[in-house]
Amino acid sequence: MVTGTSLREDVPEPEAVMTAVMGRAKANGPGHALIVDDEPAIRSVVRRWFERQGWRVDEAADGAGALPLLGGSEDGRPAYDLIVADLRMPHVGGAELHAWLSAHRPELVDHLVIATGDVYEADAAEFLDRSKCRVLQKPFSLSALAELVAAIKLPGHPA
Repeated sequence: MVTGTSLREDVPEPEAVMTAVMGRAKANGPGHALIVDDEPAIRSVVRRWFERQGWRVDEAADGAGALPLLGGSEDGRPAYDLIVADLRMPHVGGAELHAWLSAHRPELVDHLVIATGDVYEADAAEFLDRSKCRVLQKPFSLSALAELVAAIKLPGHPA
């Protein structure tokens, strides 16, 4: 059974902290992001955030919908600079998406961020520990998303 997840868009942050974080996040953009989540509201908010930072964004309702988008690019570069995927989705979840990337697009494995509220559940914790994926813990604020994007060294972007 899939349950809903909330996204905290209204968490107040000190303005100086937000300015610094947003500046670092913008330094990592514009890029090309793929948002994979079975909840349309989550996809919509995350998409809008990336678009406001100048990113190009694609989205999929689950990992099965993401697979055709991950097929590759003609110039040999990764099709996506960042992939944010929910861990728990119907059909193909984040763990299965990670396995597919490992087998078919290993150059994109380090671009994957897993969004989940299940970090303490045994199978989720084991996967996250084994995979070493970055984690965006649900529910998350947009400032947490900005901090994560700012901390990632993206291909073709300054350190």
